[in-house]
Amino acid sequence: MAEDALFTIENTRTGERYPATSERYTGDNGEKLRCAFDYERITLTRDIIDQRRHHTTDSFQVYKELMPVFPDEPLVAPKFGPTPFEHAKKLSKKLGVEVFIKYPMYYVTGSHKPYHLVPAANYTTQVRRRNGDKRPIVFANYSCGNAGDAASYVANLFGLPIKVFLLGSADHERTAPLTMRGSEVYSVSWDERVTGDPSYYMFKEAVRRGAIPLACAGPDNFGVVEGGKVMFLEAMEQSGWRGFDHAFVQVGGGLLANAFLNAYDDALALGLLPQESVPAFHTVQTEACYPLRLAYQRVMETNPRTNKDVTCLVCDRREEMLKPWEAKEEPESVAHGILDVETYEGAELIAGMYRTGGKALIVCEDELMDAWRLGARATGHFASPTGTSGLAGLLRAIDEGIVDKGESVLLTFTGIGQKQLSTTKEVAEPVKVNPVDDIERAMQGL
Repeated sequence: MAEDALFTIENTRTGERYPATSERYTGDNGEKLRCAFDYERITLTRDIIDQRRHHTTDSFQVYKELMPVFPDEPLVAPKFGPTPFEHAKKLSKKLGVEVFIKYPMYYVTGSHKPYHLVPAANYTTQVRRRNGDKRPIVFANYSCGNAGDAASYVANLFGLPIKVFLLGSADHERTAPLTMRGSEVYSVSWDERVTGDPSYYMFKEAVRRGAIPLACAGPDNFGVVEGGKVMFLEAMEQSGWRGFDHAFVQVGGGLLANAFLNAYDDALALGLLPQESVPAFHTVQTEACYPLRLAYQRVMETNPRTNKDVTCLVCDRREEMLKPWEAKEEPESVAHGILDVETYEGAELIAGMYRTGGKALIVCEDELMDAWRLGARATGHFASPTGTSGLAGLLRAIDEGIVDKGESVLLTFTGIGQKQLSTTKEVAEPVKVNPVDDIERAMQGL
């Protein structure tokens, strides 16, 4: 087959480019690879998107030209339509700002993670088929929970084996869906002899020995950022291609947040949105683990004057600026999905905050719990504390005067609440009553 991809593979540090068929998944020495799209060959307009929506609900098909896949290859994807999007009017009235929420928590496996992994798995199988490479594929993933669940689902979708390395004590709630799908699941204990995340250490060793990465971190898996941006392109489409004043995105490894930035880059390059529609981009981490906030402060202390200054600084002095979180034991938070000890997408996120006027916010456990309760009561959608941590960032920003009354805000509720019941210690219990003795008690207020 001819080389007909609409993208090349670019090393974000050196600028070197490789053909799409070169089958590269990670850069050398930890350098990151990304899709560099040929926008002049991509004729994707709002009208074309609307026309495609009349024929399919599959957003990967609608935005296929912006995926790391080959145009003439079949695309394997779950046949799910766009996840819900709404103007949260009750929450908006309570907060005094106009809040719009995207709900990837209703995607397959109950989180946004499959958005990232479906295109990456398609790329792996497509490029090997095109290159005539018949070696068996074994995927590998590392995770705190949701990423492993998503990777297990996607590997099963393709009928391929996977090794999943879970951080910490892996309870039945997290492991049952994975093992039921036939995945090999390993619970990796914390060990001071290993620098950083021990599950990541195991994952890297598996890749070194020939496994193909299927991980929710851009430096380790080519194409996952580009897959994740589909949920934000959906949100733009569902909003009528309107602009927002602010966006708050929760950050663990940073993949979700970088997907947000990539979606806006694509929309601007293709003329789907005007430049002034880009919101101030704010990141949110928990006080239990906030390596991005520390990195952002280090970069700002150098007094950069341009976007290029920031980009060069975080790329050329990465080890100095983007240090892993230093901890002798595993961090703990009700928002356990954002406890990554290293922000793998940190360079891109710092640059994104700088050029849009955003902030790196941290929130405490009480703020996370308050946002979790408020999210459910004011929207009716029961997300997890991890999934509503962007709302916690918005509440902090309102208190600090970062967001003004009447401004518009974009949030994402990313993880469904039922998946995290065992880690939320303050779930309200029902009032226990007897149908005869306590009937008057139960009927109070009627």
